[in-house]
Amino acid sequence: MNFPIELIVYPLLTLALSAPLFYLLSRSGGERAVDFQRQFRRLLLIPGIAALILRGATSRGLEGLSLGFGRKPELLVVSLLLPLVVELFVLVLVIRFRLARLDSQVVDSIGGRIKVGDHVGMLLGSGEQSRGRFLLNLLGTVSAGAILMVFFSLAEEFGWRGYYQGLAIDTFGLVWGLMITGLAWGLWYLPLMAMGYQMKSLKRAGSLFLFPVFTISAAILAGYLYWLTETLWAPAFFNAGLKVNALLLPGAIGLAGDSLRVRIVWIWVWASLAGLALALWGAVAS
Repeated sequence: MNFPIELIVYPLLTLALSAPLFYLLSRSGGERAVDFQRQFRRLLLIPGIAALILRGATSRGLEGLSLGFGRKPELLVVSLLLPLVVELFVLVLVIRFRLARLDSQVVDSIGGRIKVGDHVGMLLGSGEQSRGRFLLNLLGTVSAGAILMVFFSLAEEFGWRGYYQGLAIDTFGLVWGLMITGLAWGLWYLPLMAMGYQMKSLKRAGSLFLFPVFTISAAILAGYLYWLTETLWAPAFFNAGLKVNALLLPGAIGLAGDSLRVRIVWIWVWASLAGLALALWGAVAS
C-alpha cells in the first residue's frame, strides 16, 4: 500500500494554522467569549486553507472537486434539513422516555398552541403561536441560520471531504477511510471541546468519546451526501445545518441537554443513521 504522507501532514498543518485562533479563544473565555461566533467562523476557514496549500504543493489545484450543483440537486434541501429532523427526533425521544422535559421559559405547549419565550430569537417572532406556525417558524429560522453559515462550512468541507476523505478512502478503503477522516476531524475540534464547545458540562466525556463518535458518524453522512450528489455543496449544507441545530437540544431542554443520558441517546441516533448510510453506500458501491 502506497501511504500518502498528506494523511499525516494535513491534520498537523490544519492544527498548526488553527493554533493562534484556539489560543485567542482560550484566553478570551472559550464559548463564553463575546466574539466567539466571529472567531469560530474564522476557524472554519482553516481546513480549506490547509487543503489549498497542500493541493498547490502537489500541483493538484482544484482537480477532482465539484463546486456546481451536481446531480440530484433536490438532495441539497435534504442535506440542509437532515440535521433538524434528527435533532427533533432525539428531542422527542428524550421527552417521551422522560429523560428530560421542555424548558417552559424557552418553549411550552398551552392548550394546543405553542408559546415561545420572548428572549428566543426566531425568524417569525416569539410569543404564542399555532403549532403549524411554530413549525414553519422553526424551519425558517434554522434554514436561514444554516444558509448564513454555509460558505464557512464549505471551506471546512473543502478540506475534510474535498481533500482528506479521498486520500483516506483510497488508502484504507471505504469504511476505514471514512472513520479515519471522522476521527481526524474530531481531533481538530478537541481544543474547542476542552473549552466547553457544545457540551459545557461534559468536557471530558464529550472530548474523549461523544464528540469523536459524532464526528465519525457525521463524516460518514457528509461523505455519503458528497458521493450521492457529486458536489461539495451537499456536505456544506449538511455541515451548516449541524452547527445551527446543535443549539436545539440545550436550547429546548436547558441543562438536561448536556446530561450524559441525553447525549447517549443523541449519539446512538446519529451513529445508527450513519451505519444505515454506510450500509447503503457499501451495497451500491460494491
